Amino acid sequence: MLSLLVPLVVIGLIVWVVHTQRQSATTSGRVVPSLRRTLQYTGLLASLVAVSIGLGNLLTAAFTGGAIAADLTDQIALGLALTLVAVPVWLLLWRSVLANLHRDPSERASSGWGLYLVAATTASLIVALVSVVRLGTMLLQLEPFDPGPLAAALVALPVWAAHVWLERRPTLSPTSRLPALGVLTGSTVGLVSLAIGVGNVVDHALGAIYGLLPGATMVTGDTAPLLVGLVVVVIAAPVWSWYWLHRGVSATRDTLWHAYVLLVAVFGGLVAAVTATGMVLGTSLQWLIGEPSAARAVAHFVRVPEVVAAGLVGSAIWGYHRRVLDGAAAGLRTEPERIYNYLASGVGLVTGVAGATVAIAGVIEATVPGVLAAGTSWRDSLALALTLLVVGLPVWWAFWHRVQQLVTTGVEGERSSPSRRVYLFLLFGATGLTAVVSLAVILFVSFRDLLDGSLAVTVLHELRIAIGLVLAAGGLSAYHWSVHREDREHAAAVPTLVHPRHVLLVGPDGRQLASAVAADTGARVRSLHRLDAAQADIDANRVAEAILAVHHDSVVVTIEEDGEIQVIPYEPA
Repeated sequence: MLSLLVPLVVIGLIVWVVHTQRQSATTSGRVVPSLRRTLQYTGLLASLVAVSIGLGNLLTAAFTGGAIAADLTDQIALGLALTLVAVPVWLLLWRSVLANLHRDPSERASSGWGLYLVAATTASLIVALVSVVRLGTMLLQLEPFDPGPLAAALVALPVWAAHVWLERRPTLSPTSRLPALGVLTGSTVGLVSLAIGVGNVVDHALGAIYGLLPGATMVTGDTAPLLVGLVVVVIAAPVWSWYWLHRGVSATRDTLWHAYVLLVAVFGGLVAAVTATGMVLGTSLQWLIGEPSAARAVAHFVRVPEVVAAGLVGSAIWGYHRRVLDGAAAGLRTEPERIYNYLASGVGLVTGVAGATVAIAGVIEATVPGVLAAGTSWRDSLALALTLLVVGLPVWWAFWHRVQQLVTTGVEGERSSPSRRVYLFLLFGATGLTAVVSLAVILFVSFRDLLDGSLAVTVLHELRIAIGLVLAAGGLSAYHWSVHREDREHAAAVPTLVHPRHVLLVGPDGRQLASAVAADTGARVRSLHRLDAAQADIDANRVAEAILAVHHDSVVVTIEEDGEIQVIPYEPA
């Protein structure tokens, strides 16, 4: 449990400190409340972890039964110590937090309260899910009984349920956007678990079909993986359904939502599907033109069923979330979508460059006598090169061609987007550095052998990869530098219109409207809820259009009760 909570606590503290410093830089009077919240919520989370571990140890010892064994002494002592110390601390901190939430309306909007709930619900969900899965496998007698998972489940499930209740209680629920992060992290936990379970079931089904082939005697017919997969599916499916289908899919389509759908689900599923395709293709090419790993096909392709299962699951995840994203498209291209396009393009390009490098090395091995080492074959290099090229280049072309079309047709903000600049700079720098280092290696080895009097054609065996990298990476670096130079020349020739990046929204329904406006404009939107105006149904698209019509970095947007929108540009004093 500690191993699950520590990364969450560290990430939360980093976000918290950055947010606190940004607030204190503009409002020095709030330094003390921010520091108090940092210490208070960190202590509340740490004491909750300590209480959970202590109770879990005591329950484990109680379920073991019989006399206290020597190997349980430390566990019971730790459980008693943590429980007796941490429970009063947690109660004291919780009483203080509850009083602040009822007394100060701004407490519910603080990042500390939201991050605490996200960390507590996510960590307890992971512990509960893993524990219940293990309980299911023990009930099916797939592993011997262990009281540890039962104790962990009895502690983690109430902790999760209590904090979910806090998230949804009207008088205590956070008013910041951080609860949406909890929904998306829960969706991620459920999706990954469900994918693992479905993958096991599909793998077993494909393995059973593969076992019907003549000579496939290696299939044992063991049903344990199938039963484990079914247990995971039965437990993970409700988790994913409740977090995503019930709450996440209908949530506000803001930057956080797009980041989850694109960078976690769509990109993750695409990587799984492409990787599986490459492995199947590589295994097939190795059998056809390379050196097979076994003399018989059924033995050589024995890993194909599980690879195909992973590819099918990844494809299903990619296809479903892609449809969800297409259905939620509002006509404006978001930065997470750009990041997804450039990430996928980069993965395909790096794969293709690796294939070109291996192909050049294979050509050297096949054409220059004496280069191949004993026991190796240039056919394996050819098979690997073809696999990487066939898998990588179509992926790169599909995504790169799309973004280049958007740039060519003049889609607003596409050529000057941060993700495009980062993509071009990273590829130009990384490939250029790779080419320079590889060239230095070639010169070093050549001069070394020349000075030693041992320079011979066999040195190409040592340098074949470096030669391939100089040619492939060097050409790639030059290409991306030319693209970057073209973008820069275009920016110099065409004056760019500045759209607001900082928006202060003052209206009757500031918080929810701010999320929608941020998704439509790409700006950082802060909101103030007007107390002198009644709640009104404000069209977020109309507000976004009014903001984008003003070409200034920072604006204040005021919305009257009758729906009148006024956008006022400003500069910090």
